[in-house]
Amino acid sequence: MLKVIGGLLVLGGCCLCGFCAADELSKRVRLLEDWIQAIRVLERELALFRSPLPQLLLQMAKGREKRLVAFFDTCCARMETGADFLDVWVEELETLPLDRQEKRLLCGLGQVLGRYDDRGQIQAAGHIRGELEACAVRARQENRGRGRVYRTLGATAGGFLLLTLI
Repeated sequence: MLKVIGGLLVLGGCCLCGFCAADELSKRVRLLEDWIQAIRVLERELALFRSPLPQLLLQMAKGREKRLVAFFDTCCARMETGADFLDVWVEELETLPLDRQEKRLLCGLGQVLGRYDDRGQIQAAGHIRGELEACAVRARQENRGRGRVYRTLGATAGGFLLLTLI
């Protein structure tokens, strides 16, 4: 009986590892989609209301995933204490589960925010949003292919390990 329970735990653990790896890919896709929506809000706010930077960040955070809300909240809070916006932006980007290209694009957005006229910020944000949309398409394709592989590998490794242990 103990062997059966142990075998099921091994199988379940391996399957769980595969599903967790696949879930990380899904989280990245959702995060990119949230960033795209946040940049759309940024473009609208700049075009219509010419909001100051802290207010822009708060508007971008509304209705987003909690990691992104925390990102914007931290940027606002640290700016209020006198920290340099770009330094905070880049530092906080490092905490997000994005790849190097996506972080580079978002660093570019941070370099533009609050430093150029509204029209220049809107143009740069639109360009970055377009690039992020392309990244999101690639991330969705990667999620479909690699996510399936990760789940299958987890189950297969668990089954193989279970057969080895029995």
